[in-house]
Amino acid sequence: MSDIADSADARISLDLEFALNNMQRFPAVEPDLHCLFCDEPVGYRELFCDSDCRCDYEKEQKLLKIAGR
Repeated sequence: MSDIADSADARISLDLEFALNNMQRFPAVEPDLHCLFCDEPVGYRELFCDSDCRCDYEKEQKLLKIAGR
């Protein structure tokens, strides 16, 4: 009979496997000192100039994924 620790260990293993599979499927985006959405200058190691651009970029990427691009 399994206890809560065994259940947690199994869940962690599944979550880790899922995360690793998704990580391999999507290429990493490198920061280039410009916002990924609007191309405005951003700080070092930042991807977006504000949360609106981040949300718009995520929506755009979801739509592209749905469209198969």
